[in-house]
Amino acid sequence: MKIYKKVLSVFIAFTLLFISFFNSNITNVSAAENNIIHIFGTDVNVREGKSTSAKSLCKINHDVAELLSDEGEWLKIKYNDIVGYIKYNSGWIRKLSYNPNNRDEAFEGQISAFPDSYKDSLRLLHALYPNWKFTPFNVNLTLAEAVAMETTCTNHGYGTDNHKYLYYTYGDSWRSMDFGCYDWSTNTFVEKESGGWTGASREIVAFYMEPRNFLNPYEIYMFLEQKYDPSKQNAEGLSNIVKGTFLERPYTDIEHPNNDGSYINAIMNAAAQSNVSPYIIASKIIQEQGVEGTSQLISGTYPGYAGYYNYFNIKAYGDDIVGNGLAYATLQKDPTWNTRQGAIIGGAKFLGNNYISAGQSTYYFQDYNMVDLNIHHQYATAVHDARSKGVNVASGYADKFNYPLEFTIPVFKNTTATPAQKPANSNEKNNYYISSISGLTPTFNMYKFTDYSLSLETDGAIDVVLPSGATLTTNDEFRLNAGINNVVLTVKSETGFTNSYHISVNAANNCTLYINKNGSSSNIGNMLGDVNGDGKITIGDGGRIVLHLSEKNILSGAAFNAADINKDGAITIGDGGKIVLHLLGRLNIE
Repeated sequence: MKIYKKVLSVFIAFTLLFISFFNSNITNVSAAENNIIHIFGTDVNVREGKSTSAKSLCKINHDVAELLSDEGEWLKIKYNDIVGYIKYNSGWIRKLSYNPNNRDEAFEGQISAFPDSYKDSLRLLHALYPNWKFTPFNVNLTLAEAVAMETTCTNHGYGTDNHKYLYYTYGDSWRSMDFGCYDWSTNTFVEKESGGWTGASREIVAFYMEPRNFLNPYEIYMFLEQKYDPSKQNAEGLSNIVKGTFLERPYTDIEHPNNDGSYINAIMNAAAQSNVSPYIIASKIIQEQGVEGTSQLISGTYPGYAGYYNYFNIKAYGDDIVGNGLAYATLQKDPTWNTRQGAIIGGAKFLGNNYISAGQSTYYFQDYNMVDLNIHHQYATAVHDARSKGVNVASGYADKFNYPLEFTIPVFKNTTATPAQKPANSNEKNNYYISSISGLTPTFNMYKFTDYSLSLETDGAIDVVLPSGATLTTNDEFRLNAGINNVVLTVKSETGFTNSYHISVNAANNCTLYINKNGSSSNIGNMLGDVNGDGKITIGDGGRIVLHLSEKNILSGAAFNAADINKDGAITIGDGGKIVLHLLGRLNIE
């Protein structure tokens, strides 16, 4: 039996040692094998099973997924916590080995000026496209300051509209309720441009302005430098971008029926004359005119402006978007915009002369002018415009693994450890405002959050009215010391985001400021024993008397009068005792 046990123990030890050795070698082998896949196609299905008829769990566009197992025709992958199968096709999928800990020292030097929170994303992009170059652009604002600039104008928008807009198809949670964007009297969002465009909330603007949200193979192109480089941009690549859109079809000028032409040739010609990448020109046209190109701005038949075209929607805003855009087209010379090619060349020159030459040489800087911090020199008001145009470019470069592209990426001051997140798209409102506060100097304005003052001789109260659905998250009362006190009232919206109002309270003596929510009148001093003015006598009122007697919170004014139950001009232990007797039902305080 002893020999058997000894043999068994040796066998177990040897087995454990063998398993350990085997596992360590598996780990080493797997580290050298392909562990990711790069999908450089669009709308690639991740399926529930290994069949094209299996349920599609999601689609992948130009992105990276973890390769769990290579099963020949099918790849088992994990993407954004979804595990499923992709049918392998070398035309739009490649298998790669990637270890983020294996650093390219030359590349590390290139990205050394970026904050650490940028670097992992840039390292993965470098593994996919080793000749790409990334340059930081330091913005002299924090992200919050930049968002405020883009969403609320000086003096909280008086006389001026919010700058970034959102289309009507999205939920209320992405909409602004700031000055001029929401009509509180009718509880409706204000249309900023015809067609249902309203002000975008600071939270959704922060998401689209946060560069780290777009450092992936699909969305990185919003930071692509846009100058024309014939060694990198050609008609073949342009064909990839315009595929499936009206730009791949021939055109005819309405006023010149014999002038048939190719959009691809027109765009390549425009690139050469404007010094703007043809991929960028095509992407802007698709973004502005849609996949089918049915906008009246390029129909050539709009009443009063027949034969004129505006492919870039330049100056197309206001109550008459089409009319204003085409009125601008009629004024253009060299070339005139009464042919399709002329309008495309002219629009490209406008972009090159007014934006790219001014340093706004990426989609991001054209829509968010962090170059000279001038929101009045921005190409589009749609909050998502830069990102949308960027993804249109992706198909032109996705399979060009060795192209030496250049990207300029903003870095804001005091970059946080984590990027701004995309808020949930819902019908909850960003009603993080206070409707009114009584007694302040100057008179309260719901869009103004600082520079209010209040003076108190003794305990006092202010009435605070909130919009329906908003909640005050701060105290109902503030104990003040003699002198200047900073009182902060924080209100939370239905979406869970907050605003804070700051009040400077000058207290002549130690006292308490009570907050009466939604306009209820203060009860301080109206009932003996109700020391905190909440309309009832509780053990908390007795506790305040104890704090007063221990000199930890001296009562004064109306609160003192309510605590002086026997009306002898002093607060004593006897007054506290009367509250106890009242709560026990042995005494009725009137």
